[in-house]
Amino acid sequence: MPHFCIVIPSSDAAQTIEDAIRSAVSQDYDDYSVVVSDNASADGTIECLQRFGNHPRLAIHRHTERLGKTANWNRAFRLAGDCEYLVNLHADDRLEPHCLTTLARRTRRKPALAHGAIRSIFFNGTPKSKRRHFAWPYVVPQGPGLQMLLMLGNLVSVVGTAISRRAFEAVGGWPEEYTFMQDVELWSRLSRLGETYYIPAVLGDYRDQQRQGVNLNYLAELISWHLRCAECDEGAFMGWCAQAGLRKTVKDITQSIEAKLLRNHKAVWDNYTAAVKHLGSHGGIYVDPVWIQRTLRLQYCARYLGKKLNGPRHKMRN
Repeated sequence: MPHFCIVIPSSDAAQTIEDAIRSAVSQDYDDYSVVVSDNASADGTIECLQRFGNHPRLAIHRHTERLGKTANWNRAFRLAGDCEYLVNLHADDRLEPHCLTTLARRTRRKPALAHGAIRSIFFNGTPKSKRRHFAWPYVVPQGPGLQMLLMLGNLVSVVGTAISRRAFEAVGGWPEEYTFMQDVELWSRLSRLGETYYIPAVLGDYRDQQRQGVNLNYLAELISWHLRCAECDEGAFMGWCAQAGLRKTVKDITQSIEAKLLRNHKAVWDNYTAAVKHLGSHGGIYVDPVWIQRTLRLQYCARYLGKKLNGPRHKMRN
């Protein structure tokens, strides 16, 4: 069975860090450790960490130099001890007690990435409306397959995802050129080095942040990522998936944000107009990316189970 290291980067997380750590040190699995790396917090996070004393599984690192978000994640992951898989946990999320046991059963194939479903919760920890997850396991082979799925919508959570340490180091860690899309880009790079395993079980809780309004910097990066994928030449079907993902992104932004707001943010407006121009020059019609993604997932599931796909015979979970 693999040795895991749960990595918790923290930055001003006094309201939630204890919840995250308790979920990490309470796993029903034996061979693992937990690393917390604090990014020079100034809100009482250090006092929260001190309450855990000298827990045998827990290593706490306090830093005085404050880094950007992605650089902070990389610093935390570099502090992980000897392990086969790194398990990601943000300081405002929490793991299910069976998370590592479930991952251990599914990492025998030595995938580059193993992930499961999540439960969305409000900031105060209470569950949101129940969302049904994809019900069957599947394996995405090494290559561009996972990137195609990601272009149609991010289906890999940052909660309880097991990352092969060998593959993580080979791709250079979290890509620091990204502030918001670093997770999606990392999943895409890892998939070129090995399989991706999906587990149809809830591995943890994702806490929705208390934010007001639209983060325009995120939108700029989102459009840029989709546009870069759409401009890559990796085959006709790959290009079709990229166009579908980009078209949905542009459509959602057009319908939900006033043009005046977009024009006032140079990076968003430049990327938005470039995306519109790209779609205009390539033509095509709008096809629901969710439908394409579900179809691809069913195909991977059918291959994994060794069955021929003759169409869905059971009710699909979203």
